[in-house]
Amino acid sequence: MHANGENEDAGVNGLTGEIARMADTGVWEPYQVKVQTFKTAIESACMLLRIDDIVSGAKAQDGAYGQAQASGQLDQ
Repeated sequence: MHANGENEDAGVNGLTGEIARMADTGVWEPYQVKVQTFKTAIESACMLLRIDDIVSGAKAQDGAYGQAQASGQLDQ
């Protein structure tokens, strides 16, 4: 219906499962979907930042350990 331009406010009635006009059902904006999308985006960004911190910290430690080992500081 959307692709044909027949009814721009058509959607699925969550109670009956039928296609209905959202204006008739009183649904104007799927608020919970948008809220969950924002929450998921924020959680994903935080997870990526945490992983980046862990990886960059591991690389820094490996670099320092390798340098100390090469210079003979760890041969005690």
